[in-house]
Amino acid sequence: MIEGTKLDEKIDRLEDKLHLAAHPIIGDTTKEQWDEIFEYMNEIQADFKEVRYQQKSDREQAWFKFNGLRNTAFESKNEQFEDKSKFHYKELLERLYQADYEWRLDSIAKGILWGEFRVKVETMKERGVILKNAGTYFRENKHEMTKTHKAEVHERFQEVKEAHDIFWGRVRDYREEQNEIYEERKQAKEEKRQKSVEIKERLISNKENLETSLSKSQDFLSKLENQKDNLQNKIDEAYSDSFKERHEGWISEVEDKINEVEEQIDKLKTWIKEIEDKLDKWND
Repeated sequence: MIEGTKLDEKIDRLEDKLHLAAHPIIGDTTKEQWDEIFEYMNEIQADFKEVRYQQKSDREQAWFKFNGLRNTAFESKNEQFEDKSKFHYKELLERLYQADYEWRLDSIAKGILWGEFRVKVETMKERGVILKNAGTYFRENKHEMTKTHKAEVHERFQEVKEAHDIFWGRVRDYREEQNEIYEERKQAKEEKRQKSVEIKERLISNKENLETSLSKSQDFLSKLENQKDNLQNKIDEAYSDSFKERHEGWISEVEDKINEVEEQIDKLKTWIKEIEDKLDKWND
């Protein structure tokens, strides 16, 4: 059996604990502190089954006071919980606002300059960090939030994440497009280089063929000149006019041929010089 005075003392201690919990001097009342108060109230409620008061009215008065404190405890705890939930709710909405990306505005624009696009990428990386930190904050504090606040914040998270996914999807599309352009330009450059190599090889081959023709023409010219010299020697040693006239006709034919070959040699040298000039100026 518990004396009424002892129970009154416990109710007074409950009142003091509740006052400190409802009006904390420093910081917020923790869940553990509230749990301790509610365990203490359960203990007091159990004591009422065994308490002994001298007057029935004393018991009724003690129960009335305890019941009022219990109601106050529920109200204060719920009020503090609501206040904390509102604080976390506003904090998270502000962070999500900072992390958000209005992709619809960019979709209206016809194009984005690379410099501006690069700035947006760096900005979105920073917003991604803000979004990640907001997620950490939410996981750490969601136990102090109401179901309504948690549901609204969760929905907002999904909206912001979707906006980020859309942005990075556009980044991937842009980069793939740029890679395709780069590969096309690279291929065109390689084709141009290969074509240049082929043209250069043809020029070198043509030059070698012309040099071969020049060498043959020079050899042929040398033979013609020797032939002319031989005919001239025979003319100089001729004893009859008919012999001399016949050889003079032949030497005239040889001289015509020499002129043709010399012209051909000049052309070959000109063509070789043109190719050499091209090769000297060639840029691989």
